[in-house]
Amino acid sequence: MRRLPKTAALVILPLAGGIGLVVYLLAGISLRVSFGAALGLGGLMMAIAWKRFLPAERRRASRRAIYGLIGGLIGTACYDSLRYVLVKGLHYKNWPFDVFVLFGRLLAGPSAGLRTLWVIGTLFHIGCGMGFGMAYTLAWERPGIGSGLLWAAVLELFMITLYPGWLGLKALNELLTTSILGHAAYGAALGIVCAKLTQRESVV
Repeated sequence: MRRLPKTAALVILPLAGGIGLVVYLLAGISLRVSFGAALGLGGLMMAIAWKRFLPAERRRASRRAIYGLIGGLIGTACYDSLRYVLVKGLHYKNWPFDVFVLFGRLLAGPSAGLRTLWVIGTLFHIGCGMGFGMAYTLAWERPGIGSGLLWAAVLELFMITLYPGWLGLKALNELLTTSILGHAAYGAALGIVCAKLTQRESVV
């Protein structure tokens, strides 16, 4: 059985946004509380693991984290760009980016202005995408397009299971089209970018 890399112990922190959102949707606990708790737990686990790492392992983990953040950012850009093209091109009724305002409201509260909600919600969305990328490179020894697509499929499974009921969506075919293809674009970009970046490890 293939062992997970030691850096897999660090994945809770970059997954904090996703964990917090899942806890909120399943248990009804405030996103601010669940997100904050996940950040705290992830930070604690990272600090404990970091102390046990050798200097070379710390350098490698740091590089992996940066590679994942870069790959996650590019993957998120591909994810959102493809969804935008699909919604505009196919004249879908559901605008997938409205969820950013909901994220903002859950984090900043309903009294915040619309612009503030958009900014906070968008940053949360981008942060989750980058965090998922970071977790991927820390947990996956050899990134690639296949593993990137598999990682994205796991994210898609959570989204398609939880979002329709939360958002009260009726046009599920629209959600399926944009989310499946969007996550495929995210996973492919993430895998390709991180594979290219981690190739440098052999020469660093």
